[in-house]
Amino acid sequence: MLWIASAILFVQWGLGLASGAELGGWVHLFLGLSFLGFAFAALREVRP
Repeated sequence: MLWIASAILFVQWGLGLASGAELGGWVHLFLGLSFLGFAFAALREVRP
């Protein structure tokens, strides 16, 4: 579930950059949250 949510946030970050919307640095929040989600998902798979 975390993998899917992280992938969606990553795609939203890419779309935010490609659209040229004036969001300032807020669009990079999606990138940070997606990396955190990927990290938590990877840690949950490593630990039983």
